[in-house]
Amino acid sequence: MAPTFQLTLVSAAGKAFTGEVEAVVLPGVNGSFGILAQHAPLISALEQGLAKITVGGVEKFYMVGDGYVEVANNEAGVIVGEAFAVKDRETGLKLLADPRPWEAAAALAEQEENL
Repeated sequence: MAPTFQLTLVSAAGKAFTGEVEAVVLPGVNGSFGILAQHAPLISALEQGLAKITVGGVEKFYMVGDGYVEVANNEAGVIVGEAFAVKDRETGLKLLADPRPWEAAAALAEQEENL
């Protein structure tokens, strides 16, 4: 089993994700970057994009808004304006390409609830 670290993803609406993860890839302002267990301390600005979280070998995807990440003591805290779980990478990228991605994500969530 791969080494893990504690990840907390928080948006203005509250906690979107918290748990032990193997890896996370985040959309930094200078390009995407990955974090693994025992990563060196880091503070970085994030831009709107797609975050990939690996838990138990399974990839989970979240649309995230602008924000920051802090890594220290085998923990990563991600604070963003918005966060929305998506079923796969393609769905997330499609929503982010929309001129109003957060409204499109809310509409998709409403459609899925009504199924």
